[in-house]
Amino acid sequence: MWNKLNLIVAALVLAGCQTGSSTKEQDFFQLSLKLKTCAQDEFQLFYLDQKTDTFSDNQRLRIPVSPSDSFQEILFQVPIDYYPPRFRIDLGEHRQTCFLEVDTIEIKFRHKKIIIPPRAIQRYFDSNIYMELEDSIIRRFPVKGRYDPILFSSPLLEKEMYLRFQLEN
Repeated sequence: MWNKLNLIVAALVLAGCQTGSSTKEQDFFQLSLKLKTCAQDEFQLFYLDQKTDTFSDNQRLRIPVSPSDSFQEILFQVPIDYYPPRFRIDLGEHRQTCFLEVDTIEIKFRHKKIIIPPRAIQRYFDSNIYMELEDSIIRRFPVKGRYDPILFSSPLLEKEMYLRFQLEN
């Protein structure tokens, strides 16, 4: 009797664990930035869905960023069950002029991922006038009193996400 009860409990626990991990993996689109920064700041991720074509505060995540001499992971977890066809990363709110050093950018949806090394950032992202990218270094700066350094997903990255996340499922 005792062995049957233990066997039933073990089976229920294992079934619950398998269902939980599968559900959790499917409920998030993840974007991870591994970088160094010398200043306290806040990064934002704006993303689109299939129905919208403009970025809004309704589809935005904010992450506080602390200064670090070693690489740290800034992880955006978007609680959606689709990959956004387009997104942008706002790299700071507080007019920081110190540089960011990027190790990798990783995009994950379900069990698939895209890893972008520093040498490929300029191919997979478009930037605006408030920043310069050279190898793994991003320099942020104000222009005419305004400050808004942004990386946009490029058409190449959007195509790569489509091929990897949509067609391979």
